Amino acid sequence: MKTLLRLLKSFWFLVPILWLISLAVCWFFAPRISWLQGYTLEAMAIISAFYLLLIVLRQYRRIRTEHNLENLVQIEVDRSLKSTGEFRDQQVLRDRLKHAIAMLRTDRSAGGGGSSALYDLPWYLVIGMSAAGKTSLLTRSGLSASIASSANDTESGTQHCDWYFSPEAVMIDTAGRYLRDDQSASEFAAFLRMLKKQRSKAAVNGLVLVVSLPELLAASAAERNEMGARLVTRIEEYTDCLDANPPIYLMLTKTDQLPGFNQAFDGMDLHERQQPLGMTFGLTEITTESLRSVLDRKLANLQAHVSRHVDAQMIALGADANSALLNFPNYFAELSAILEQFLQHFARSNVNGTQLLLRGLYFTSALQTDKQLTPVYEDELSESFVLRPATAPDALEEDEQRKISDRSYFITDTFRRVIFPDRDLTLYQSRHGRDKSLGPIVIALALFAGLAFIGWQALSFQKNREWLAAISQQLTELEQSPDRAQRLASGQGLELLRNQLAAIEKYRTKGVPLQLSGGLYRGDDIYFATQTAYLQQLRTQALEPITLKLQLQMREFNEFAKTMDPQYGFGATPAGSETKTGKVRAQGQKLLDRGARNVAAGRPTSLSSIPRSTGEVANRLTGAARGTASQTRSEAIAALRNPATANDAAELSATTGGLSLSEEMLGRLDERQVASIIESYNALKLYLILTQPTTHPETEFVNAALPVAWAGISSETNPISDDVIEDNSPVYVQLLKNGDAPAMPRNEQLIDETRKSLKFFMISSSLVDREYLRLQLESSRQFPAIGLNDLVPMPGRQLLYGSEAVPAIFTRQGWEEFVKPELIKLVSGNLRNESDWVLDGEGGDSVVQKANFVREFMARYKRDYTQVWYTMIDSVGVRRFSDMANATQQLSLLSDVRNSPVKLLLSAVNDNTQWDVPAPREAQQTGVKRDDGFWGKVSGIFDNKEAAASVLISPLPAVDDGSLAKRFEPVSRVFAAQNAEGADSTIMDRYLAALRKLKVRMNNIQRSQDVGKSSKQLISETLEGQPSEVTNVRNYVETTVDTSQGGLSTSLQSLFSLPIQFAWETLRDPAGEQIAKAWAKQVAKPWEQVMAHRYPIAAYSRNEASVKDLQRFVDPESGLLPNFKRNEIGQPVRWRRPGYGQRSQGCAAGQSENGQQHRQGQFAGRGHRQPLGSQQWFRDHAGAVGLLH
Repeated sequence: MKTLLRLLKSFWFLVPILWLISLAVCWFFAPRISWLQGYTLEAMAIISAFYLLLIVLRQYRRIRTEHNLENLVQIEVDRSLKSTGEFRDQQVLRDRLKHAIAMLRTDRSAGGGGSSALYDLPWYLVIGMSAAGKTSLLTRSGLSASIASSANDTESGTQHCDWYFSPEAVMIDTAGRYLRDDQSASEFAAFLRMLKKQRSKAAVNGLVLVVSLPELLAASAAERNEMGARLVTRIEEYTDCLDANPPIYLMLTKTDQLPGFNQAFDGMDLHERQQPLGMTFGLTEITTESLRSVLDRKLANLQAHVSRHVDAQMIALGADANSALLNFPNYFAELSAILEQFLQHFARSNVNGTQLLLRGLYFTSALQTDKQLTPVYEDELSESFVLRPATAPDALEEDEQRKISDRSYFITDTFRRVIFPDRDLTLYQSRHGRDKSLGPIVIALALFAGLAFIGWQALSFQKNREWLAAISQQLTELEQSPDRAQRLASGQGLELLRNQLAAIEKYRTKGVPLQLSGGLYRGDDIYFATQTAYLQQLRTQALEPITLKLQLQMREFNEFAKTMDPQYGFGATPAGSETKTGKVRAQGQKLLDRGARNVAAGRPTSLSSIPRSTGEVANRLTGAARGTASQTRSEAIAALRNPATANDAAELSATTGGLSLSEEMLGRLDERQVASIIESYNALKLYLILTQPTTHPETEFVNAALPVAWAGISSETNPISDDVIEDNSPVYVQLLKNGDAPAMPRNEQLIDETRKSLKFFMISSSLVDREYLRLQLESSRQFPAIGLNDLVPMPGRQLLYGSEAVPAIFTRQGWEEFVKPELIKLVSGNLRNESDWVLDGEGGDSVVQKANFVREFMARYKRDYTQVWYTMIDSVGVRRFSDMANATQQLSLLSDVRNSPVKLLLSAVNDNTQWDVPAPREAQQTGVKRDDGFWGKVSGIFDNKEAAASVLISPLPAVDDGSLAKRFEPVSRVFAAQNAEGADSTIMDRYLAALRKLKVRMNNIQRSQDVGKSSKQLISETLEGQPSEVTNVRNYVETTVDTSQGGLSTSLQSLFSLPIQFAWETLRDPAGEQIAKAWAKQVAKPWEQVMAHRYPIAAYSRNEASVKDLQRFVDPESGLLPNFKRNEIGQPVRWRRPGYGQRSQGCAAGQSENGQQHRQGQFAGRGHRQPLGSQQWFRDHAGAVGLLH
């Protein structure tokens, strides 16, 4: 941002802009001035020459100032060289100075670049006491500065001034005697006065005050005060010479001598070591606040920053960290009092009433030595108890300081990110306070603003006059056109007036455009006149024809209703009235045919396309929509989960009074006739609103019905475009909302007849239906549905799957926070079955008994509540285990006492279904007012005698009757405490304990040396009926989970049994592999060695197997095959328990390729000599291997 502002204020940006503006002004105004007419180009040439002369003079001044600055620097360097006796060194230094300046001018990144680099770059004075570390600070700052000084200056200290030329700034390193010696200070002040003459804008952009931190800490309070006073006095002398108040940046050097510094910052990289370490003060921060408070706050922040770094360093060093590193941040906390004694002189006002601008305080270290300071807080402690140090201070100063590192800390970015960005701060600070004069820029801006205002007024006057002329012309053309009536009927007049109203409304909301404002805008006056004309046109061209059309439509419907009413002779018409009845029937059929065509085409050209009630949808498709009560409840719940369906139902419920067609009419009306009834109802409703717009301003209905009715009055002779209807209908809706809609004449007799005809067809629904639907829709809008992700947190959620969600209204939170408060509001007053104002006018509401309302509402609510949770539980399942390792991992989480997903799910179900359990009632104490509960409070029936009498007649039903909790008794039994003293007091806890035992057995099998043998052992124990972990947990589930509640019990059985079943399935693969290996070793290999090459195994072999060889395999007592069956297969062949021991028989052949398949090929080779008995027995035993696998 500062770079952008500097660019905007730069000479090379302002001059071209002003030059272009001057040329534009000359081009527009020169022809209008008499003595300049015909000389426009010459005037523009003179203006261009003036700006060119301005550029040349500026460049000449810059070059001259640049040479003067170079001479000034050379003079100062020559003065400093008079004390050195070597002419050779003097010549080398002059050459070095010229070379440094030449390199600076050739560097394009140096300030303004080019030959005026010394003038454009900021200058900074680096001042401080001798041996404060000024030279080390600049030489190790990393600023790529060219040094113009003698070689011995860097070794023995600066004698006069050293010059550092950096692409970013020019820095003057001054000698320490300029602060101590008055004669030297006066000589340097003369140099500053000469510098002020050459750099008049800002001779010096800042002062860098270098103070040795060890020297400051070692000094006494009096010495610190004396040092601060001396520095402030000398700085004020220098600022008087400069006639400016440059910012002062205090650099506390040699910070490395603080104990723990090297260990704290030794691990920093180059970028971290360049960051500034200190504090920056605001321009008025010290003035508005006390110096001590500012220092305390800043040092506290600095200490916190250093403490975080030290903590990280201690963690990295570990045991190598020492106490010095730990106590290192404490030094910054104790510096506040010391720095206050030193800086209090900077905060005091001088003779002129201003104070020095102290911009910041920063800690630096140019190189590191082995010298260390004593802790500040130890010094204060020794001073308090008058203790002597172990070594005298003078002796410490005389000790030699050995350099241990030459890395610089916290210097580079202090210059680049703090000092150099404030280069222009001196321009806005004068010696006598803030300089607020802006000079020529303000004058130029004022002139430019005046010219712009005059031009703005002229433009606004022209545009307003053009706007009024355009409106007048359009109205005149419409008034004088030969087809004026047709154009007005088609809506052209409305469009013309509406466009103007829309434009003015836009100006009101978004603001008047600049070309129309300026105090000349008269839109409000035009708006009122245009609105009056628009309302007149809307009334004559739209509302009156629509009202007439609605009256005709209602009369036709009344005639149709007479044909359907038996009292008018429907079904038994006398002979004399047959002709008249036929005409009426024809008129009614004409109405029905038109409505049917509109419905079939799907066009919104009829009021019947506007939905009005929940019963309307069912009545349009009467035959197809009827079903059982359970299907109706399921569809209602599914519709509630669907936001789109819920919103549609809300809209239907909002536009109805709970009315629907009667059952009697359902058997006599078809879909076309239903559409005609709905169309007539909406026509009556729109007619009532148009004739009395302030009574029932239903804007949503009018927004949908008015365009349809407006399109119905269009004809071939007077067509009305859809754009006119779409654009002007919202205008009437807005007028209706604001209460400004015009009222049309009303025919009360026609309204009464139409209401009577509609009541013949319709009946009203109950208050429970409407309120129940309203609560469902309102809950779905306010609260999101909850699913498996909300009931079971991670990581257990990933073990379950589920597809159903529970609407928020069917949760405990929904009951307590929404349904229950809403019921309180409903039963706190009289329940009235609000009727439809369209059919019943302004009255007709009836009182509903609270007991019947609550009983019917809660019965429906708990029924749907149960169905939703049944469906949700039934949709949840456990994911399969992939292998034994996965089974062990999943069982660990499934058996977790706290995080088991099955426990969390069922616990959430139990918590959401136990809210209607009756609370235990305590005995009523004498003298204590009876607490009548929830319904007593909301109905007020116990507050007076009359209410108490009504309670005895018709008491409110109990809400906490436990009917909901009873339906979920299988879930609550799982968490019921049966053994309060034991650790596992509930069915769920004991199930999880058994599941953990199974997990431990599975884990032991996985870690055993022979996994297959251990898996086979567990399978054998389970199938033989011996006690095993699988048997125990399976039997516990079968005996404890309730099976008497149908679908809920089945779902619970699935949740408890699936982990056992999936764990059992993971045992079969390793057990099958173990049996296959045993078969290959005990049977297949001896068979290959002894019998495979002999007859009858090998059909064409001449070596026939003996009976003894065959007996080795088939002998019932000692044969290999019977031994394999007894030792390896055993009980699994005879036990095949459903669900745990079954597997497809196709898996058997693939487990023993070296045995079974090879033998079958050998037996098939010789078909005429088959040993049927042994081969069949062999196959029976070989197939037994596959039963387990």
